[in-house]
Amino acid sequence: MYIREFPGCCTAVIIASLGPANASYTPNAETLTKEELDKVVMDSKFEGNAVITAMTNSEQKEVNKILKGYGFLSSGWLSKKHHPETKVKLWWYPLKQ
Repeated sequence: MYIREFPGCCTAVIIASLGPANASYTPNAETLTKEELDKVVMDSKFEGNAVITAMTNSEQKEVNKILKGYGFLSSGWLSKKHHPETKVKLWWYPLKQ
């Protein structure tokens, strides 16, 4: 897993490389854990961020379950041209409301 600033926005971050997937750029990535997500949320709140975002695909079943269980909101499943055998989902977690 790694964290990047959201392009063009100083109060949002993107978490990426969340777990194994055949269509991922990092197919051997270890699956995101709740403990890692706790740290990302805590650090993001401390830094004053407003939102955390992530993208997953339909093969990342465990990661999708962890994000949903944590309270991340999501889009529906979206089809795409590259790797059409999977679908993708956008996740976001508002830190300030």
